[in-house]
Amino acid sequence: MIRELQAIGIVLNEEQNRFELPVGGHTAHLDFVKRGNDSIELLAITLPEPLANPNVLTALIEKTLRILAKQDTAVSVQCPQVKDYLEKNPTWTEKVNILTS
Repeated sequence: MIRELQAIGIVLNEEQNRFELPVGGHTAHLDFVKRGNDSIELLAITLPEPLANPNVLTALIEKTLRILAKQDTAVSVQCPQVKDYLEKNPTWTEKVNILTS
């Protein structure tokens, strides 16, 4: 993750069921749905055109996974970008409780 993105905090927008990463006046987000008190399903990522690059995508995914790891939340992944990221970075499966289907 590039330095400029490291300093940006991610926002948990529970009203809209998404994790948001505000960058330069735009917001990338990862939609989710809660499945009970301790389980969440990651659905889809939206990157506005000015943010459509691998660095923002990686930052959004990593920051979301850090939050979920701290909360010890079980995670189901439907989002193709998150699935791809986890396949390329398998150490996250040791930190986050990923549910397999």
